[in-house]
Amino acid sequence: MNLFFKAKTTTVNIEQLQANHMSAQIDIDHSFHHEEFQSRLPHHYRSVLSDFRKAAQSFALFNGAFLGLIALEILTCLCLVPRLHEPTFLAFALSAFFLTIFSYLILLLYYTQAKKPEQLEELVQRFKDTCSSSLRLFPDSSNPHLAVAEALFKLSQYLAEEEWQLFPLNDRFPVASRFLARCQSRFAWKDIFHFKQLLLRVAIQEYLHQIRLTPTDLELHASLASAYVALSQIYKSPEELDASKHQLAFYKRHASQMQEKFQLYGKLALEEFQILNHYAPNDPWIHEQLASGYHALGLNQEETREVEFLRKLRPNDGDIAFRLGALYFKQGLNAKGLQIYEELKKSSFAGADLLMGAYGKIGDT
Repeated sequence: MNLFFKAKTTTVNIEQLQANHMSAQIDIDHSFHHEEFQSRLPHHYRSVLSDFRKAAQSFALFNGAFLGLIALEILTCLCLVPRLHEPTFLAFALSAFFLTIFSYLILLLYYTQAKKPEQLEELVQRFKDTCSSSLRLFPDSSNPHLAVAEALFKLSQYLAEEEWQLFPLNDRFPVASRFLARCQSRFAWKDIFHFKQLLLRVAIQEYLHQIRLTPTDLELHASLASAYVALSQIYKSPEELDASKHQLAFYKRHASQMQEKFQLYGKLALEEFQILNHYAPNDPWIHEQLASGYHALGLNQEETREVEFLRKLRPNDGDIAFRLGALYFKQGLNAKGLQIYEELKKSSFAGADLLMGAYGKIGDT
């Protein structure tokens, strides 16, 4: 599940076909980080996710308790309808009801505008400080800002399943468990959205610190580009995505801001890609990063251009040809796509027939 919107599945998913036959990913693993630090990271991840889960649970329980109290007051009034004509009882019932509503709204405003943002910022800062402290134990560790940035970026990826794991589900009561899962999702998705946003922004700042120290490290620029792409994706328009009603409503209320941020971080990612291309214009790895980045940003023509260039660099690579054929079909360039298919068949490429599953699926994702 996407942290902001759940991706709609189709009968023939071109991206899945490409993933099966193209391994290019913007996921840089800097193996030079100290192994002992890497071994400690899972513990740090579990610790901060546990603290985040507790904070999200407390907010969900807060909402549930007040909503339950309001429902109980309404039910009580309905059960005591014959006594509502008494002025004293009516005044007491109304005052209690409105006091509960007022208290709930005031506390909700405090939680959402003050306490929750502080909690999330504190969690991010604590995780960052923990990673920095661990690195100081290893004087021989290189690029400390990069190590912290990658830890923050990886933590943001681990949030994918948190929306459905806030409360343990009981298999003995499946109906109640499903209802509870939906309720917790209703209150938790926004916390996950904001937490991931914070993690990626702090990670980007750490990447920028490291770039100022080692400005020509191409892998570092690729990592920064991937962080920009990931941040842009959480602001992506929900059109043609299977988003929940409250998520759609949230996006509509902030549509202009979300679109502006999506374009901003997408542009910054493209700038990093251009840096890569400038320093190594004929490096296949660089163009794999460019193609993957353009794909994530939904820039089909730019992605096609990079994959075409990759094919010139690696004319005998069937995976690249397969990806190019899928891109041609996706854009309605069926003649070019069929030409790629024939070439793959002649070369006895194992997945050639799968390519035809993308035929006629113009614009599908």
